[in-house]
Amino acid sequence: SLLNMNFLHKRLTYICISALSLFLFVLLSYMMWISYEPAHNLNQNFFLSTIDTNISSYSTFWRIVTSFGGFVFLDVLTLFTSTYFFYKRNIVDALIYAVGMSGGLVLVGAIKHVTAVDRPDYIHAIEETFSFPSGHTALSVIFLIVTGYLYASNKTMQYKKVVLLLTLAASLLIAISRLMLGEHWILDVVGGYLLGLFFASSVILFFSRGPARG
Repeated sequence: SLLNMNFLHKRLTYICISALSLFLFVLLSYMMWISYEPAHNLNQNFFLSTIDTNISSYSTFWRIVTSFGGFVFLDVLTLFTSTYFFYKRNIVDALIYAVGMSGGLVLVGAIKHVTAVDRPDYIHAIEETFSFPSGHTALSVIFLIVTGYLYASNKTMQYKKVVLLLTLAASLLIAISRLMLGEHWILDVVGGYLLGLFFASSVILFFSRGPARG
């Protein structure tokens, strides 16, 4: 069943993902908001260990990787995919991409200002917005879930497993790049994943019209 990706056809999958990820994200957000000491210590210790093992010669590689999770790149990619599905008269699919990505961007920005977590004090970091959650991570996960849903549930699309594996690999690399560049705490990335899972699953549930598509 896992190999055939049948679980991606089930509404129950997205209900469970949405509910669990929302619960965990709210809990984590609260801990970040009140500066819960164990969470703070975990962030600090992981950050120091990451920076200590980071090799500056790799910084160019990680900046290239992180650019693929940037707002400009994902905006262009979302516009392209939404236009493609709209041209194919798959209006629901176009809306899932457009609402998922644009709504995720707004949600990340709002939560950043509510939690108001400062970024790591790292000399090579260039971002100036608040830290929690990681927007690069959240948006790349949203794109992953949406792409996985549309490809796995549409029987006419080929190379489904290849697309899913490549998108998953890109999402993981983008998350790692945020840590290696000193732009985020570890819990920022975890929060980004949870928020991405919740919002993408919720959008899919809202626009889907049955237990399976295609």
